[in-house]
Amino acid sequence: MVGMAFITLFTLLLIIPPMVKSIPGFMALFSVFRLFQGLSAAFVIPAVYSMIIVLYKDQSEELVGFANSASVFGIIFGPFLGLAFNAVIPWKGIFFIYTGILVTWGIIVMVVIPNKLNKCDVRELKTKFDERYSFQSL
Repeated sequence: MVGMAFITLFTLLLIIPPMVKSIPGFMALFSVFRLFQGLSAAFVIPAVYSMIIVLYKDQSEELVGFANSASVFGIIFGPFLGLAFNAVIPWKGIFFIYTGILVTWGIIVMVVIPNKLNKCDVRELKTKFDERYSFQSL
């Protein structure tokens, strides 16, 4: 949770650099916020893979493959999507669109997706996954 909170914080802070008028100021703020966003992701991603393996033993190969595919999809198609946005709107608007997409997907994942898709037995979490160690890994 701590890692996700930092990812969200530094993603929302990416709204600030386009408002800076000078190019060096923009680059400095953008670089620092992206650095901390990436470091926060580095805390979360290994924990997500370990949780998938521990909590979903029967489906772990399938779900780890899905998580890898989702990550690679973003890396591959992100630049093309950015170019498409840049052709239609000014480059500063891309940061607002990025934040809107992230917030929308966050709401969909947390609220709209039904809990019945989750095939993990919540009662077994206390025995399989200790919260103290999960906090340390995040």
